[in-house]
Amino acid sequence: MKLTSLDLSKQQIFGELPIELFGLSSLQIVALQENRLSGDVPEGFSSLVGLQYLNLSSNEFTGRIPATYGFP
Repeated sequence: MKLTSLDLSKQQIFGELPIELFGLSSLQIVALQENRLSGDVPEGFSSLVGLQYLNLSSNEFTGRIPATYGFP
């Protein structure tokens, strides 16, 4: 069984995202909005090649969105 969806929105999670998250290569949906996640937006999401939906809104991330996401 492969994990394809991860919804941890509105869970009061704080700190930086663990790098182990990016080892879950079968993820298609990641919803982490409305938490207290901080630090830079990790480039590791680009390793999730099947990712179709990513929501990181309403957190405390800093810095720029990595260029690997295709945004200027």
